[in-house]
Amino acid sequence: MTINTFHFSAYIAGFYSWQATYNRIPLLKGLLESGFRGWVCYLDADAYIADLNFDAAAYLADKINIAFIAESGGGPAAPWWNVNAGVFLINFAHPVAHSIVHSWSSAFETITDQQLVDAIVWDQLPNDQSMLHASLRTIPEAHSYTLVERGLINYAAGSFIKQYLRASGNFDDRVEKLREDTDEALAVSREALSGRSRFAQLDATQESVAQALYRAVLLREPDPPGLANAIRAMRAGKSIEDTLRSCFRCDEFATKHLRFIDTYVKHQAGTDTLTILADRYGSDKGTKRGAPPHRYTYLYDLILDKYRNAGIDLLELGLAVGGPEVGGEIDRKVDSPSIQMWLEYFPRAHVHGFDISDFSHIHHPRFTFVRGDGGSSEDLQRLAKSAAGFDVVIDDGSHASYHQQLAFLHI
Repeated sequence: MTINTFHFSAYIAGFYSWQATYNRIPLLKGLLESGFRGWVCYLDADAYIADLNFDAAAYLADKINIAFIAESGGGPAAPWWNVNAGVFLINFAHPVAHSIVHSWSSAFETITDQQLVDAIVWDQLPNDQSMLHASLRTIPEAHSYTLVERGLINYAAGSFIKQYLRASGNFDDRVEKLREDTDEALAVSREALSGRSRFAQLDATQESVAQALYRAVLLREPDPPGLANAIRAMRAGKSIEDTLRSCFRCDEFATKHLRFIDTYVKHQAGTDTLTILADRYGSDKGTKRGAPPHRYTYLYDLILDKYRNAGIDLLELGLAVGGPEVGGEIDRKVDSPSIQMWLEYFPRAHVHGFDISDFSHIHHPRFTFVRGDGGSSEDLQRLAKSAAGFDVVIDDGSHASYHQQLAFLHI
């Protein structure tokens, strides 16, 4: 069972900070339309997980026929649809959940951009919680598939998730209370973790450790029997060090040691590493440009080396430092060190670039440029349609949270 938790601070809908409350609606609709069909847990910015040991999967295991779970928005006599929209769980595998999202979205879409511009303060427009209530009331099946919880996922008394509403005090008081309580929750989690045995701490990572040894040392995906044997040995008490030593001593590694050296030392028989190329062309992804240099190429090299001679399609969002996100000019004309780096690192790849500034002056038979704004759904859709698909996507654009969310949604 998959549970996705979203916690947003930036906004993609509206024009004033209070209108960030509408964000949940287009974001839920976008996630639904992307094909996701698991449980989604939505939290407002003033909510947090209070019990890090709560077994959410076990709680949801017998709720496959539930579409929507929320805390009551009133007292014991409140109607079922009067829920608090600050924290809720919604089951995207359930058709009624689809109806709730589409109805909620349709209600929000009746509000025009001009109405949003004119609504400077709260309550000048229908609020998103009232629109949710209306959606629940008008969907015939919603009552049967909505679970109203009390004392679990909302308010200061929530045992799993707590939320400090505006009534809990002024902004500074609420922030301080959230800081204190989240520090306490994290400290409890760290204390519980430190009390576990070494075996218990390793138990959750044994399979990933075994897989990593196959991929990094034997240069292949693990076969099921070999992977099972490695996990079984670690569970019996064999240390990671001894497991690694076994890999180096096995016959398979003996036949592959030259390839191992080429991969990690010679870097494919003398070809330049990504770090060398980044430093050559002046990219801040390397070791010489920037204060301090990012050194991302160390990680990129490990991940992307196996694709160097493949005919992949690589997309990079954000093609050079100094753009409008840091006060630079939109209509600047500069070279893109990273595009030069990618074209040389991947001699058979087609490299695609996207930036709010114009880089159409870069001419190369394996390079395609699309100009657009990372905060525009229309521009990102146009980018998505410019190619059959992308094998690698590197988001090095504005670094604004809502830009990254939009890019993830559309690309």
